[in-house]
Formats: sequence, structure tokens, C-alpha cells
Amino acid sequence: MRILSVLCLAVLAATPASFADAETWVLGYGAADYGHAGTPSVPSLTLEWHGKPFWSNHGWHVAPAIAAITDHRHDGWLGIGLVANYTFGRWFVEVSELPGYYHAGEVSSVLGGPLEFRSLLGLGYRLTDRASLSLALYHRSNADIYSPNPGVNTVTLRLEKAF
Repeated sequence: MRILSVLCLAVLAATPASFADAETWVLGYGAADYGHAGTPSVPSLTLEWHGKPFWSNHGWHVAPAIAAITDHRHDGWLGIGLVANYTFGRWFVEVSELPGYYHAGEVSSVLGGPLEFRSLLGLGYRLTDRASLSLALYHRSNADIYSPNPGVNTVTLRLEKAF
């Protein structure tokens, strides 16, 4: 996980541009809580790509997104979907919905099946024309497609860099 973190930071640092270009890399680090009785929270790392918006209206911008998540238990998730941002001054709200493939690294983190949906809500602040910081909460579950459906909740601090 350390090597992945270093590579992600290198990509973020090496990409010049501004948010006007509307494509961003997002690196998040936080804690995942699997909600199972007796299962402790674990560190979680997220890497995302948000594409150029294909729709904008009244401060809302909707774009394609790809995200990958891993954690200390060697769980992995890869999803693709849509991200929407509402901008007000330097602040923004982000919501996204991404279905994706999930692989449990340990029995204690089984979420029911390979198809898991990630729903995210975040609040961010534009630090510069090219960088922002946000705090996001997201939930991954199988939407009752499989049984059981315990889900996992994650809080993450995210650095976003436009390219």
C-alpha cells in the first residue's frame, strides 16, 4: 500500500493544469468501517479519475468517473460511473454513484458478492486553481442483490489535482 501511495502522489504532483480543464485526479486516505460486530476499522486508500464534464447547469457539473479502492485487509474495488459537483465560490459539494467489482481480501470483509455500489457525498474547498481538498463519506454495498449485505462505510480526506 505504501508503494501505491507514493505512485499516486507522484502522478498528482506531475500533472499541471487548472480546474477549468475539468479533469482531475483524486487521492483519498481514510478509514473503512465494515460494520460487522467486532470488526475494527482499517486504513483505506482511494484513487479516482474524474473526466471532463459532459453536462453543466446552474453550478452543477456532471462527468464520468473511475475509482479504485484498497485497504489494509487487501480488499479491492474498481468502479465506473458518474460524479456531480455543485460549485459555490471556492467551495463545492460532490456526489457520485459508481457500480464496481469487489474482491474481499479477508473473510471478515466479505460484502456478499462481486458487484458492489459506491455512493459518495463530499464537501471540498479549492485551495488553488489546480488543487482542492475535500472530506468525503461513502458507502459500498450490494444493494440487496446478494445476501448478506453488510456494507462498508468510509470517511476519507481527499486531495484533488486538475490536469
